[in-house]
Amino acid sequence: MKFAPKLLVTLLMAHCALAFAKGNADTIFYGGPIVTVNAKNEEVQALAVQNGKIVAVGAKDAVTKEWQAGNTKVIDLQGQTLMPGFVEPHVHIMVTAVFEGLGLNLSNFTLPYDTKETLIQKMKVGLKDVPTGG
Repeated sequence: MKFAPKLLVTLLMAHCALAFAKGNADTIFYGGPIVTVNAKNEEVQALAVQNGKIVAVGAKDAVTKEWQAGNTKVIDLQGQTLMPGFVEPHVHIMVTAVFEGLGLNLSNFTLPYDTKETLIQKMKVGLKDVPTGG
């Protein structure tokens, strides 16, 4: 019987911690297309960030109701698109644009994104255009 009150207190504390965590987003973005780049590749109306991590995406009303607190910075995108940052340490984008039609394009800049298998298939198809000994 002594175990039950301890379990109840532990569960109550865990529930309070979760309740405290929600409603305290540092920043909420809305007002423009928000590209999630998740498995569904969906666009949403709002995105909430807490401690540098995305904690919620979805309809603006739902995200603000659940995550906005008094100190939450709310940013209206004013029609601009919010999307993940892309880090490319070495790319020659202009050269790619100029010479794209001269070789096999494996740039992977369009949806759906290629996988290792689809890139191999593209190279196999591209081999038919390579002259003998080329």
